[in-house]
Amino acid sequence: MAIASLSPRLDAIDKRSLVREHAQGRTFMDVGGLWGTKNELVTHALDGGARAATMADITPLGHSLWRDFQAHARERGYQTDRYRQVSVDCTSAEFPEKVGEHELVHCSGVIYHVPDPAGFYFQFRRVTGRFLIVSSMAFPRVIKTEIGRLTLPDGGALFIPGLKAKQRDILAAHMSSLGLKPQYALNLEPGAKWDKQGRPAFGPWWWVLTPAVLDRMAEAAGWRIVERGENWRGRGYTQVLELA
Repeated sequence: MAIASLSPRLDAIDKRSLVREHAQGRTFMDVGGLWGTKNELVTHALDGGARAATMADITPLGHSLWRDFQAHARERGYQTDRYRQVSVDCTSAEFPEKVGEHELVHCSGVIYHVPDPAGFYFQFRRVTGRFLIVSSMAFPRVIKTEIGRLTLPDGGALFIPGLKAKQRDILAAHMSSLGLKPQYALNLEPGAKWDKQGRPAFGPWWWVLTPAVLDRMAEAAGWRIVERGENWRGRGYTQVLELA
């Protein structure tokens, strides 16, 4: 099944080229880039002449995902002395202190996993010197499936723990049509949103977000939208933001 575009006005964004183009002489940080490993942008920033680069991820140091990343970086010609590795929760108070400020920051596939997506944009002001690139799974304002449709109002998002069964079924059908497995994203089992210490869990999804609401959240936090477009073959949305 063909993947429907989020909006006919959105062009696809090539983030690797974007980072290589703008990293020259700047400090760069990729937040949450261990998932999938080869989607990371640290090595591409170094390709573009970044004077320093950091990979920051919530995964504990020593985990196999870090080893996979290191092996991938070596394949691309970069040893561990060319970049920093920081294990940190980007929503925590210690995040700015642990990573410091970077002139160019990228974060993909994280915002819909956190309880407070609006706060996410404020938090990243504390670590970004100028440019922030945010990518998120995104949904059209009208979601149509064979079992029904959902319409999100302007400025609206769906809070997944509050979904009714029919809404959940419609979203599951939509995600399946995109080739995605909805079971974990829409997990509403008791305790699915919290870890053993009572802290929010970041594996399941918390929100269904549209490009429009992501834009409004960014602007409310004081970011100027420089560029915007689709990524991940129409499933996702990318913003290039500058401190206003």
